[in-house]
Amino acid sequence: MRRGSFVAAMTMWVLGLASSAAAAPILLNGSLTGPIANNGVPAGWTILLGSPDTNDINNNVGGPTPFAALPIGPSPDGGTWVGIGVDSTSLFVESFGQTIGGFDVGSTYLLSWYAGNFGALTGPNYTNTSAIEVLLDGSLIGSGALLPLGRLWFPESIMFVATSASHQLAFRLLNGPPAYLSIDGIQLTAAVPEPATLLLLGTGLAVVAARRRMKRRA
Repeated sequence: MRRGSFVAAMTMWVLGLASSAAAAPILLNGSLTGPIANNGVPAGWTILLGSPDTNDINNNVGGPTPFAALPIGPSPDGGTWVGIGVDSTSLFVESFGQTIGGFDVGSTYLLSWYAGNFGALTGPNYTNTSAIEVLLDGSLIGSGALLPLGRLWFPESIMFVATSASHQLAFRLLNGPPAYLSIDGIQLTAAVPEPATLLLLGTGLAVVAARRRMKRRA
């Protein structure tokens, strides 16, 4: 086999292993598309704590509650989104999530979303800085940035390693003073090959380099 053919075949083999090793699990309704609702989340998702809401550019807290900062527009994902609040003084926490299957144990996944802190002029006025936290099977695995009240959407993401074929993925806000943040466009994709796959790739490249050295010496 020619050197070029060998390298091409090896590359295709490794890429095939990488793609099969970390197939993307199926996350339902990551666009959070659903009817406007107070204490209601779109299909595919479940309320875990409190009373998250389904909002759009004309509706906040699932109804006519004013935004503290009017969004510049829908998120880049468009349509409806989910709003979640927190108030540490009253031990109030909102959270929603879904159970997802199809993870490859030991593989790394990228979770991304859009976030905005538009607040809500209700109750104690939910206008403080906060961040969206991500939980896997009830344990905190990361968070987005601290977002002050404002009109913009921001792309956010974290990476995590699957430890089971099925995980419950959930979102809540950082515990603190009253805040109400919005989330939309949730996506879950395979991120990088497993360490074993990278080792195979490195071994293959080492073989190619050794063959080149042997030919030069000959």
